[in-house]
Amino acid sequence: MCNRFYEGMLEGITVSAKLEGLMGLDARPPNPTPFPEDTVILPARWIANRSRHKKSESFIAEAMNAGANRVARATFWALTAINAIVVLYALYRMFQPAV
Repeated sequence: MCNRFYEGMLEGITVSAKLEGLMGLDARPPNPTPFPEDTVILPARWIANRSRHKKSESFIAEAMNAGANRVARATFWALTAINAIVVLYALYRMFQPAV
């Protein structure tokens, strides 16, 4: 999960660097365009992920139920269930008649 976040962060940095070069904000003399061999601004992975969807809603719906978000949601629901079990057990013990 952390790997995917870090990869996305690095991809965001490369997009920012490319846009800064196009806008003239990065004026380093030897190479005004960062990553000169890239033909597009966005990372290829971003384009590939979007190209199989015709609507943004389907892209969002698929991404919400996949990858790290899926693991995070499953963990949240598992911890919620464990918390409910612990609370119910504590209530049971609290109201159990003394022997």
